[in-house]
Amino acid sequence: MKDEDRFAKGDWGTAVTGAPILQNALAWLDCTIYNRQEAGTHTIYIGEVQASGTPGAGAPPLIYWNRGYRNLKISEESTD
Repeated sequence: MKDEDRFAKGDWGTAVTGAPILQNALAWLDCTIYNRQEAGTHTIYIGEVQASGTPGAGAPPLIYWNRGYRNLKISEESTD
């Protein structure tokens, strides 16, 4: 995907730092880079959070399991 097309789809806003934020994301963190650590072929970034957001209590959590993203559902069975 070309750089200019990267944000063509979706409902995007702008965070405190000027970073793009997907408005309907389950959660987001807006950070400034505090430190970088080289780790083999990767770089680990440490960020200082400037702002954050969530859509509210009604959104189900999203997990990555079995090579795919899934929503968790609350069981109707009692755990008592």
